[in-house]
Amino acid sequence: MLALSWDITGWGGAGQTSEEVNRRKDRFIATLAHELRQPLSAIVAGLAVMRTPTSQEAGERARSVIERQVQQLNRLTDDLLDAAALAEGKVDLRLDRVDLREIVLEAVDVVLPLMQQHQHQFGFDLPEEPVWIQGDAHRLHQVLSNVLINATKFTSDGGRILLQVDLKGPDAVIAVRDSGKGIAAGLLPYIFEVFTQAERGEGLGIGLAVARHLIERHGGTITAQSAGPGRGSEFTIRLPATPARP
Repeated sequence: MLALSWDITGWGGAGQTSEEVNRRKDRFIATLAHELRQPLSAIVAGLAVMRTPTSQEAGERARSVIERQVQQLNRLTDDLLDAAALAEGKVDLRLDRVDLREIVLEAVDVVLPLMQQHQHQFGFDLPEEPVWIQGDAHRLHQVLSNVLINATKFTSDGGRILLQVDLKGPDAVIAVRDSGKGIAAGLLPYIFEVFTQAERGEGLGIGLAVARHLIERHGGTITAQSAGPGRGSEFTIRLPATPARP
């Protein structure tokens, strides 16, 4: 399995004993099985509904469930492949001049159905003028989707999520704030390390690690802040902005 061949020290795990590394890997494998079982069980249940005589409305609901779970499996697979490729230094960026606002809107389109499912109060604030950066649109879309999905996952039904894009000096800044479960002070320094969430039994702990490496490859930074458990969190992405064309 790919996960067993990753060099954990390359992902910020330096100083850990081999016993600790093996324990985290074991936890990761157990969590991966759990993360795979959930969408697969939902897909099987949806297919069972569609195979029996039922109303059109029930059939549409089952189809919608299957589509969401397939998307979740796709994201999971992408994260696994990207984590392995990044650990081996095999990810190439296709840099181009792009408007960051367009990437943000595309990521919101992907995550919005999930927010609506949980009745989240979502708001976003974008500049009226283009925010130009030199970046890989696909990879930045992946990063922002991961951050938004993370906010959605850890925010209770009816909670608030706010996304803001701004220009601050030489940087384009994306801030994602939520009213969710927050992050313990002891965990904050490790939140972008691979397997961190798997260690807590809350997801694979890959998405944020991949996000950090991709943002750093763009010459930027990604940071997390939280006042503590139950008090929400904020993720901030900074990328070098490029001048507007005359």
